[in-house]
Amino acid sequence: MAPMNELDPPGPGPLGGPAPGPALGGRRHVVEPAVVPASAEPPGRADGAPRWPFWHGLAAMALAAVMLVALTIPTLLVARLLGVATARPGPAFTVALTILNDAVLVGCAVGVAALTVRPRLRHFGLRATPLWPAVGFCALGIGTYFVFGAVFGLLYPEQVRQTTLDKLGAGESTAALVAIGVLLVVVAPLVEEFFFRGFLYRSLRTRLPIPLAALVGGAVFGSVHLSTGAAATLPLSVLGVTFCLIVERTGSLYPVIALHAIVNALAYSVSPEAPDGSATVALPLLAAMLAGCLLLPRLARRSEVPGPVEPVPAPV
Repeated sequence: MAPMNELDPPGPGPLGGPAPGPALGGRRHVVEPAVVPASAEPPGRADGAPRWPFWHGLAAMALAAVMLVALTIPTLLVARLLGVATARPGPAFTVALTILNDAVLVGCAVGVAALTVRPRLRHFGLRATPLWPAVGFCALGIGTYFVFGAVFGLLYPEQVRQTTLDKLGAGESTAALVAIGVLLVVVAPLVEEFFFRGFLYRSLRTRLPIPLAALVGGAVFGSVHLSTGAAATLPLSVLGVTFCLIVERTGSLYPVIALHAIVNALAYSVSPEAPDGSATVALPLLAAMLAGCLLLPRLARRSEVPGPVEPVPAPV
């Protein structure tokens, strides 16, 4: 075989192996391909979310339902043994069960998400977004929801009443008034947006187009609020769809957490079912939530320190 000229491009090696390099001093050296370290996370979406399998959100809901049944039944049995009236429990017991429900929901979301990649807050949309575009999308979304709610209330005035505040027993004491205010204005927006928009909707978007994923996510969100009143599920489904679209446009959960807090604070303070004094609880909590949604993502972004970049090994 004729010796290879140094200007000749190397051909493929035997059996698909590495190509031999040019002859140097009568010897050939093998050019190994550069090894690029694999990323610690799989390729994700432009908004920072991993590409969770589309069924992961629904699987997390099913897992949460099973766990809640397994935890609630013994809890009710113990409560009955202690003399607690479980048919119409007091606010303390109801708040405790609600917090248990929220903890299970978040835990299942994080656990199922960990099957794909180690979960981080930014994966669920807890990240900064440009302020004024987010304000514009929020104004459009909340305006759409209120217009729909007003029209729905005119068409079906006898069906729009929600029973949430009655079931929670918000007016039974000052402690109940404050505890349920925190539950509705702070805990519910954080937990529900984390799960339904941060995980369920984003997992649906792996396979489904935006309109279909938003419709499914909104319908699921409305259906889980069936206990608040059957007729309220349609307006809440519309609200869920609206929140999904806002998250899609902004890439962040903070705008919808703020909107969710606004909706719940209004329902708690000015609705016909609101107990006396609820506005004095809801409005300061709402102010704190809005300030947190405005400041926390910017503080987190300023504190981010980029990690070291691993060099790519040079060819041998």
